[in-house]
Amino acid sequence: MISQEFKPAFSDTLEYFKRNFILPVDEPETNLRIDFAAGLTVFDKEVISRRTRKSFGGAEVFVCTLEDLIIYKLFAGRYADLSDIEFLLEKNISTVDKKYLLQTAESFVELEREDMLENLNKLLKK
Repeated sequence: MISQEFKPAFSDTLEYFKRNFILPVDEPETNLRIDFAAGLTVFDKEVISRRTRKSFGGAEVFVCTLEDLIIYKLFAGRYADLSDIEFLLEKNISTVDKKYLLQTAESFVELEREDMLENLNKLLKK
């Protein structure tokens, strides 16, 4: 069961939110880390339009698609995120929408994030 309270993920969670528009919290009963996105960018609006409803711990919640989670992780670009993507692709390679991933990652090139497309191509070749 999910508790009614979330705890800040770390001491400067508010500062992190101001920089990244992501609010990371921990759910104490399940010890899960949950990231709430502010939904301010064009991409975020697309993610919201593609979201799905899931039952989780007795509650109905909206979650982003697998592909959008991968794009968010490419954007973060940390080693742990790239490792997560590798695992997600390994487990879902037959169903993941590669065309959407490539088109979306390519759209970030104009924001000087060529690394996202480069990393995605490397991970898809594994």
